Amino acid sequence: MGKASNEHIVGQGQHGESKGTRRTSVLKRIARILVVIPIGLIIFAVCLLLALEIDPVVNATAQWALNRFDPLQGASMTAEEVRGGLLSGLVVDDFRITSDSDREMVRIPSAEASIRLVPLLRSRVSVGHLRIREPVVRMRQLADSTWDLVNVFPADTTDAPSSTVVSIDEASLSGGKAEMTFQSGGPDSTMNAWALNMAVSDFRTGDGFRADLDSLSLRFRPAGASDTVKAFLGLRFEDRRLDLHRLDLRSALSDVS
Repeated sequence: MGKASNEHIVGQGQHGESKGTRRTSVLKRIARILVVIPIGLIIFAVCLLLALEIDPVVNATAQWALNRFDPLQGASMTAEEVRGGLLSGLVVDDFRITSDSDREMVRIPSAEASIRLVPLLRSRVSVGHLRIREPVVRMRQLADSTWDLVNVFPADTTDAPSSTVVSIDEASLSGGKAEMTFQSGGPDSTMNAWALNMAVSDFRTGDGFRADLDSLSLRFRPAGASDTVKAFLGLRFEDRRLDLHRLDLRSALSDVS
């Protein structure tokens, strides 16, 4: 009787130890899963970011996005090549906006930007620097006094402010040219601007608007005029307030500053 009781007690102890071992094994397995899944996600994210740093992958993705999400009406956006990535910065070569009648409205030979990844995951566009080199813009006035380049962009029909926050720390434009042809027609109906250089800092929109136009310099010839005007401008926008820091207009006939 005593021997049978001892065997029964030993059996219960072994059974309890077996259940405890299984429980420990399950907990270890759950802990391992909780560790492995985040590590796997991190490895996947790193591999994805590295893949997006490969120029052919970046270019193919950008070309697909331009074709799929082109918002323009009566015109299209194209780029010869897009390279770089979110980590090293994006570089766009030969960006163009062309009308459906095959008229070139905008051409940017080279542009580069550094975009921060973490704000992008929170639906915020945060750009460290943006550089645009030697852009060319051509606009024509239509019979209703609107401009063809402006009309290709979809109109904003909502009264609510945009919820997307966009910020640019520094932006620069160098060597720009512009051509504006007025509805009157004829050889004297076009205003030309060249040597356009611009520097902007602290650009913010989406939760209000502000920007520092540190400098804007250009030369232009008004439509129907033979005299060239040199202009320099510096100002700050903040919501509905504009502070003009500097304005210089110089030509053979005038000198305003």
